[in-house]
Amino acid sequence: WYQRRVHGEKEKSGFEMVFRLVVFVVLLAAAVWTSGALKVKVWTPRSLASHFSDGIPVALAPVGTSPRNISVISRLFQAEPADGCSPLKHLEQAKSLATNPTLIIEGGGCHLEVKIRNAVLIGAHFVIIRHQKLEDINSFEEVEFFGKPRSFPIPVFIVGKSSGGKLIQIISQKKEMLVLSYNFDEREQAMVGFELFVSAGDHSSYELVRRLKNEVVDKEIGHYVAIYPYFVAWELNECITRKDSCPEEDCLGGGRYCFVSSGDKNNKLPGRSVLHQHVVIRCVMEHGNLRWFDYMSHFYEQCFKSSRFDRECYDPIILQLEIDPNSVQECVDESYHGQDKLVAENGFLETDVLRYSQWHSPPWPLLFDHRTDQRTANTYDIRKFICDELKLTLNPADTLPSECISRPAEGHGFSSIFLYILSLSIVIILGVVLCIYYRRKARRELSSELNTQIQTAIAQYYVLHKK
Repeated sequence: WYQRRVHGEKEKSGFEMVFRLVVFVVLLAAAVWTSGALKVKVWTPRSLASHFSDGIPVALAPVGTSPRNISVISRLFQAEPADGCSPLKHLEQAKSLATNPTLIIEGGGCHLEVKIRNAVLIGAHFVIIRHQKLEDINSFEEVEFFGKPRSFPIPVFIVGKSSGGKLIQIISQKKEMLVLSYNFDEREQAMVGFELFVSAGDHSSYELVRRLKNEVVDKEIGHYVAIYPYFVAWELNECITRKDSCPEEDCLGGGRYCFVSSGDKNNKLPGRSVLHQHVVIRCVMEHGNLRWFDYMSHFYEQCFKSSRFDRECYDPIILQLEIDPNSVQECVDESYHGQDKLVAENGFLETDVLRYSQWHSPPWPLLFDHRTDQRTANTYDIRKFICDELKLTLNPADTLPSECISRPAEGHGFSSIFLYILSLSIVIILGVVLCIYYRRKARRELSSELNTQIQTAIAQYYVLHKK
């Protein structure tokens, strides 16, 4: 109308007007949708907040979890060493200054999962990886990524080289705290991370893994859960303080990694075999994060029950999972930093020992949610525990998976409607029984009273008749 009145242009056809209207509505909807997407903003300092007024362009990597419909404030710290390829400096000071510490790590130098694993070990709640090639990142599709989905229990972000450099520059000056705010849109797929402490030398650990696979991982609820396993092991000096006997056959790495199985001397498993199996499971995970569930289930039935931990027993299981056993063995060999495996350090076992000691060596098996500090060792109530944790995260409640809504965790309970009908039926039956009992009792009492009156009348009549 404006173009026609002011500029004297011809009136547009009806089809063209409808087309323009449709385009306008689509663009408006897209603008509204993207405005509520995941945003990472700078809270302080103000100078940097004004530079990133529209938020820091990041991509949420599927290797970690994805909270839903929440906002989080977090202080940013730089990893030491910066590339995160070796054990990182602990965040004791960070924890006293920030509830949800974020760690920014330089990309390159080692596998991405090594960086994230080291960050998890020192208590980071968020990880930002600075990309070494791309200046800025606006979507995850731009990033070449080799990690496995849902491998870690914390959110992981990829930031461009330019934006990440500005963040690191502010941190290195140590003049002001750099505080970020995370806004996770409700349209994001929620993901809650759990840490699992188990052992390859314990019956109850296999039972917990089996129930997790059958009741969680293979169900709809499995899409909401990321489970990262740690395998129980401790150092030799901890064995001494615990007054356990740690003979050489129960240790690797010159006493750095030990495991003593329960049971009598005749049925006790050698700790070295159990620790070596922990490394094998880690290498199976390298071929797909969820495959270790299947591997442990098969290993329990085919090898553990017969106390066999040799390659002749577990190599066919690896083949059954469509994995090359030689590639797994190559991974196992590379994980030892030395030729003699009895004294050499092992990266996988080092991670397990550190994480297990950080939680003060709890009894195992154990499923742990570090966000709420809730944990459970009850293998028969595992789904209920996970559903309860999801209810604390997912909002609104109707986004819960069906396993957490339609029935209790174990599936053996009764619905409230059924219990109400059952209770009402019992009350009605009791009422009918009491009514019948009362009527029969009243009838007996009336009959007895009538008999008494009749007998009295007859007796009086008999006396009068004699007179």
